[in-house]
Amino acid sequence: GDWQTQLEGLIRDLKVKFAFDAIAGDMPGTLLTMMPPGSTVYVYGRLSSEPVGNVQPLDLIYRGKKLQGFLLTNWLMQGGMLQKLRRSIRTGKLVGKHIKGIFGSDFRDTSMSGMHADYCAFLTSGATGTKMRVVLKS
Repeated sequence: GDWQTQLEGLIRDLKVKFAFDAIAGDMPGTLLTMMPPGSTVYVYGRLSSEPVGNVQPLDLIYRGKKLQGFLLTNWLMQGGMLQKLRRSIRTGKLVGKHIKGIFGSDFRDTSMSGMHADYCAFLTSGATGTKMRVVLKS
């Protein structure tokens, strides 16, 4: 079936008020349109390499919906030192057990001298779920 119709049904049934988007492009606007009044879509990535779009002004003006950027490190660093530590540990426990399969990341080792070429290769290949790890000689 139509994924948008299915997602709209889930949003309605589960009373979803917040969504996180890693794609950018038209997806945040599409998600925002599906969400109920007063909802927020947080954009935390740009896998599409396109600017955020497809945002309906009436969603923002009359329906009180919000589109906002989200950077995990900023969120983790809010509050005092003890609160930061507790939040980091709690987040690690919640998220860590789910980072498997397609949600996990593969690391590809590279050197300082090869880093630029490897990074350019990542950009052109459209690789997702893979991260570069710079290995320094001791």
